[in-house]
Amino acid sequence: MGIDSDEQRRYRVFQLSGDYRDPATGQSLGFGGSYVGDAVLEKAAEEGKPAVLAMTAARLEARAGDRLFPASQFDDSDLYSFSPKAPPADTEGWIISLLGHNVLASQYQSVVINLGAADGMEVGDMLGVYTTGRGLQTQFGFGERLPSHKVATMMLYRVYDRVSYGLIIGMKDFVKPHDRVGKP
Repeated sequence: MGIDSDEQRRYRVFQLSGDYRDPATGQSLGFGGSYVGDAVLEKAAEEGKPAVLAMTAARLEARAGDRLFPASQFDDSDLYSFSPKAPPADTEGWIISLLGHNVLASQYQSVVINLGAADGMEVGDMLGVYTTGRGLQTQFGFGERLPSHKVATMMLYRVYDRVSYGLIIGMKDFVKPHDRVGKP
């Protein structure tokens, strides 16, 4: 419903994939969306009847409640035109989500962090990923915490106002939600 003109013909389809929340404050930073595929308008909505679109490419199954966005809204021409660089000196944040419904992220997978343009982040910023002191089980059953250490390096490729998307480009261990990000 709502597509009552055939001026815009190409759309991208997304499913809501969760609320991004700041781990320290609990504040909502926005909503994530999983790319479902592309669709083309075949027939605009008429009185009492919905518009008809045909899926032209799909990565996930389209379902009721998915969102449509005009394809013209997405300009990927600058996606590969940036230079790696260091972030601001006092950069500290957290991984708040892993893309692709994963439990752990490894090399060449994407993560979402709770820092964005409002925090001085820019496309190309290189960040280190650090454990939060993972637990260790001893033979006597006592839990101990390992010290925090660097497990990966990531580079930001999409920066929004309050969140950024980064690609894990080098790793020593798996990355998980709530791992800390900071100096490279």
